[in-house]
Amino acid sequence: MCGVPYHAAEGYIARLIQKGYRVAICDQVEDPRFARKLVKREITRIVTPGTVTESALLRSRENNYLAAVAQEAGRAGIAHVDVSTGEFRVTEIDPSEAPSAIEQLARARS
Repeated sequence: MCGVPYHAAEGYIARLIQKGYRVAICDQVEDPRFARKLVKREITRIVTPGTVTESALLRSRENNYLAAVAQEAGRAGIAHVDVSTGEFRVTEIDPSEAPSAIEQLARARS
């Protein structure tokens, strides 16, 4: 999508995030008075369902988890943060338990 007015962008971003999409925000990075043809634009921000922090874009009664899994020497470490509240947890488990631990986070979200 392009050409969305700044004042209307939040509504469009919220709908896309709720559907699971990632959104790249591009802004003009040069003065239109000095542009020869098109004004140069660059990506200035990327919003994903896991990293959104604006209260208007978050569902008020749901957690917004961002998780990572690392495996080494027959063990797995899982860390997750609720971006909306700041709650952070980390644990070490057997690698075979990692998929179910992530699934539990997904269920806790809804």
